[in-house]
Amino acid sequence: DLTENVDEFPRIMTTLCEVPILPTPGVQYDFKFNDGDINLSFSELEQVLDEEVFAIALQILHPGILVAAWGAIILERKVLVTSCMTSVLEPCCEFLRKLALPLTISNYVPNLSEPFLQVVEAPFPYLYGTNSTLLAAHPEIDLGETIIIDLDKRSVRYPTTYNDQKLPPIIFNRVLKNINEVMLSGWNDLVSRS
Repeated sequence: DLTENVDEFPRIMTTLCEVPILPTPGVQYDFKFNDGDINLSFSELEQVLDEEVFAIALQILHPGILVAAWGAIILERKVLVTSCMTSVLEPCCEFLRKLALPLTISNYVPNLSEPFLQVVEAPFPYLYGTNSTLLAAHPEIDLGETIIIDLDKRSVRYPTTYNDQKLPPIIFNRVLKNINEVMLSGWNDLVSRS
């Protein structure tokens, strides 16, 4: 509830900037001003696609990959997701992008094609996806500073020269424990319903 007053303007602007507005289907944000209300809501249409993306991603991404990917993204590292199947690659990249909300990944492409493959050598953080067969055909590409999430092997490969690429072990283990508990309780709920 925000009231308009010239003296309150800095507080109102600070509040609006600090409130995390997540584009979640079915959520509505109400802002009240002296000259009227503003309602911001998001369509339910995305929810069906999100459920499909989440179902595919959660079949492939185990908790260790989820925590490693999340950590790499929030630490603003170069993250490359690879798979020989585009049908798996794009949903997993999208899931990882949404995992980082409310952070915005400005350099995000879920499926790089061959003409643009050189962009993985860029000196800025990104989340890219590409076909692993295509990547193997270009051994000249320098991936020395890139964290690679291999969906085919279900593994994470860190650069050998960078020890600071990972989350601190205490944070990694705590987040991993929480994700395991959430996923296990979800599995238990499914089993108890059947």
